[in-house]
Amino acid sequence: MQIAVQGCCHGELDVIYDTAIRNTSDYASLAVPKKYLQLGDFQKYYAAKRRAPILTVLIGGNHESSGYMRELFYGGWVAPNMYYLGNSGAVTFNGLRLAGLSGIYYKSDLNLGHFEKPPYDHSTMRSAYHVRAFDVAKLSHICDKSPLDIMLSHDWPAGIEHRGNMKALLKKKKHFHDDIKNGQLGSPPAMHLLKTLKPRFWFSSHLHVKFAAIFKHKVTTKVENPDEIAIDLDDNTQVETPSAGDTTAPKEDGPRFPEETRFLALDKVLPRRDYMQILEIEPVSPIASNPSLSTNLCYDPEWLAITRVYHPYFTTSRTQPLLPQNVEELIQKERVWVAENVKDLAIPKNFEITIPPHPKELQPRHRITPVQCFLSSR
Repeated sequence: MQIAVQGCCHGELDVIYDTAIRNTSDYASLAVPKKYLQLGDFQKYYAAKRRAPILTVLIGGNHESSGYMRELFYGGWVAPNMYYLGNSGAVTFNGLRLAGLSGIYYKSDLNLGHFEKPPYDHSTMRSAYHVRAFDVAKLSHICDKSPLDIMLSHDWPAGIEHRGNMKALLKKKKHFHDDIKNGQLGSPPAMHLLKTLKPRFWFSSHLHVKFAAIFKHKVTTKVENPDEIAIDLDDNTQVETPSAGDTTAPKEDGPRFPEETRFLALDKVLPRRDYMQILEIEPVSPIASNPSLSTNLCYDPEWLAITRVYHPYFTTSRTQPLLPQNVEELIQKERVWVAENVKDLAIPKNFEITIPPHPKELQPRHRITPVQCFLSSR
């Protein structure tokens, strides 16, 4: 299966796709300086005047309309043929299993509830896209029964820079040095998920630089080159290998996990920048029994079960209720419920316009703000 991976769009939706802003009323929940407020081209896709040419699965970053993203907290179509995974989510396509975590890490907000609501102020329009432990906890269980092919996050897993060509990275981004030295680059919750889920591939953006790495889940003597992901790096400096203390032993029971995760971060959309990568990724478990599931984006049954288990702990207050422990039996019980009650896993193509698109005659011509996208086609 051919996959196109896209980093921060930062504009040019007609080249890639744009920030999810439906009309100027979404500016009130957009966390960017006023001089950068811009409508962009997404409104054309939202209004169905244009259509994404290939199925697009996306997550949120830190410059989308928080209001629109909250409307689709559990995921949904932001425009025809463009599916948002929600604050966290998992879906399947033609046997390929993928999941995503929207937003960016901010330590002081991690353990809060999802308390933000319109009208957003200067603070809540930003905290709304900060990653929460609630969503991380849900995602941590999606590989209890089935391995994960692809994981998406906006910011990088913390420490992943040590698993690739860090010397070349620091040549491009010298200001990363202090954050790396202080252990402050990237997201600790994302690294927790990387170690727990052990996906085959992990794609990120946010830091506006192309970077490849390989995270070993099992110690081997062979030195791998992250460029084997089919990525051309500018520097041939030797790749650092992980230390034995950082490895994670594979699970003895349950699904078979890969021994390594191939990580790729991409740049923002600018001339002569590496913002897109085309990859060939074959599903481990191709769909054969139900032809309709091979051509449609589908709900992930394990994710549906997890969502049912954690729903009582979702809160719109500032204080997050204590999250449950040892939920494996509860998830298995809900898996049975899903199997008995959700007969068709194909996600309905039921996109609806929820606010009027911006009038064409009032469209300002400006540059565009960022969104991270993941594009897939067969």
